[in-house]
Amino acid sequence: MSDRPDPASAPRGGAVMSGLTGLALVTMIIWVALFVYVFSVDRKIGSLDNE
Repeated sequence: MSDRPDPASAPRGGAVMSGLTGLALVTMIIWVALFVYVFSVDRKIGSLDNE
């Protein structure tokens, strides 16, 4: 078997993310993805304007 400890036995708040941290991480990922999407759409519209 592997030498790694069982993740379920990790101390609370240690290697396991708390609910609030996970929620903040998901929120940040959504904001970054939205920003990238809007930026790419803006670039496409700008390139169509210049033709």
